[in-house]
Amino acid sequence: MIDNDWLHEVRSALEGLGGKAHLEDIYNELEKRNKVDFNSYVNWKSRVRKTIYLHSSDADIFEGTIGGKDDIFYAVRFKGDGYWGLRGFDPSE
Repeated sequence: MIDNDWLHEVRSALEGLGGKAHLEDIYNELEKRNKVDFNSYVNWKSRVRKTIYLHSSDADIFEGTIGGKDDIFYAVRFKGDGYWGLRGFDPSE
C-alpha cells in the first residue's frame, strides 16, 4: 500500500468516526473497514501514526506548510494524548 492509500484510509476512518477520535479508535475502525493488508507490515499501527504525523502541523515531523494542503490532521486536545481530528471536517457533508 502506498502513502496516498494510507492517507486515504486514515482520513476515511476518521470521517467514519465523526471527524475526531483517539488512535485506538482509529486502529479499530481501520480493522473494521478491512481495506489494508495488515499482514504486510511488522507494525501497521506505527504506519498509521506516521501518516497522521506527516500530515499534521501539530507533529514534530511535519514538513509541510502550516494550514496548507498537507496539514490535514490536528491534535484535538493537546499534543501527545493520541486524540486526532480532521481539519475542516463537516459531518453534514
